[in-house]
Amino acid sequence: MTTMFVSFALPFLFVGSGLFALAVLALTWKAYGRELAGLRAQLAATPDLREFEVRLAVTQVRELAPMVRRGSVRVRSASAPARRPAGRRAAA
Repeated sequence: MTTMFVSFALPFLFVGSGLFALAVLALTWKAYGRELAGLRAQLAATPDLREFEVRLAVTQVRELAPMVRRGSVRVRSASAPARRPAGRRAAA
């Protein structure tokens, strides 16, 4: 029974989605076809060469947290391991 249902449902859904897509295209053409024709007429009426102006806006982003400077970080000499002489280093 499931296979019979699927064998009818899948083709029905496929055809239904195609018809829905065609209906959406037809209604879109009906709603906006006049505006498209008007834009084509305006484009045909414009001269080939026109002057235009381009403006560019630049946004610079800055981080609000203060950055750690390398000069402010100090290493204490006491925390660094003491250097051993060369002979003791090899024996260890």
